[in-house]
Amino acid sequence: MTNRAAFIVEGHMEQKFIKKICPGRPVRRIECNGESVSPEAMAKRIDTLCKTFGGRYFPIVVWVDLEKRKCDVNSFRASLYQELESLGVRDEVMIGVADRSTEIWVLHDREKVLEVFPEISNPIPRQLEGKSGKGVMKRLLDTYHETTDGFDLLCACRASVMIKSDSFKSFYDLLYHLECPWLSR
Repeated sequence: MTNRAAFIVEGHMEQKFIKKICPGRPVRRIECNGESVSPEAMAKRIDTLCKTFGGRYFPIVVWVDLEKRKCDVNSFRASLYQELESLGVRDEVMIGVADRSTEIWVLHDREKVLEVFPEISNPIPRQLEGKSGKGVMKRLLDTYHETTDGFDLLCACRASVMIKSDSFKSFYDLLYHLECPWLSR
């Protein structure tokens, strides 16, 4: 399938990453995130951003973090889809939700994490889902900075290994058909 996707992401790291792996594709930040933001508020912002694309892109890929919300990834994603439907969004929207944070996804590719940061001496935890990925990264690397180090890790990591994360696998299953060299690594 031809990649005519547009992207709506939560943070600077994700935006920078999408701009690198999908050059020329539109990518917008939600600027409405955090654990206290309701699915309704987030969906309203996604709806507004979808309208700015003017029906020219499909799918519209949404990538957000669960943060510390008191629900699971699937429930949160379902809430977002439900709210978008109630707002009348007609675009083809594909939502990926990282379990707590995107860092959880990259930490599943232990080999690449240690290749990018050989100074890490503590073991990477085996059980990662549901943990604060940023917290784990900061314990492993006290100088960790999401926008720079997180970006480097995302670029280095392999989707074929990151699918060990249940939340990444769910997102990957929506996107694998897009023409994207990074997804096929």
